[in-house]
Amino acid sequence: MRVVNLASGSKGNVTFFEAGGVKLLIDTGLSLRELELRLSQIGENLQNINAILITHEHSDHIKSLVAIMKKYNVRAYVHERVVKEYLKLSEGELYDRISQISTYEFSVGDLRITPFSLPHDSLCCLGYTIEYKTKKVAFVTDLGFMPQNVLSLLFGSSLVFIESNHDHHM
Repeated sequence: MRVVNLASGSKGNVTFFEAGGVKLLIDTGLSLRELELRLSQIGENLQNINAILITHEHSDHIKSLVAIMKKYNVRAYVHERVVKEYLKLSEGELYDRISQISTYEFSVGDLRITPFSLPHDSLCCLGYTIEYKTKKVAFVTDLGFMPQNVLSLLFGSSLVFIESNHDHHM
């Protein structure tokens, strides 16, 4: 299992994840060019990415999603509200490669992915746990505070990635 944070913060968020022969990106908050550069620095490229998990619609998390999908044959997993209210994709080829998700578990290859709701000022912000064999990794972004239900979902993780960004109300 390999996890590499490529960017974190209000200027962009992207994390590379690899396990069981599956390569994922969590968020695409950098320009396409910058993301290609940072992946090359770890010996990877977008051509080999199997899937993209999007946490929410803010530009520092979704900036290059459409550009990536236009250039590369990759599937994106995006909350159904974000697809319907933000992306509004009319291009059939891209729309066909977006899986609209909610908070139900799904699989990508041998990875078991569980999305869960996070408190944030967005349409819907998701955190993810990703399980492969006996290992579990958790990703939570833009967290202003740690709700008890989220804390319980992180239990048993080998790695917890927390990106705490500002909260206007705190």
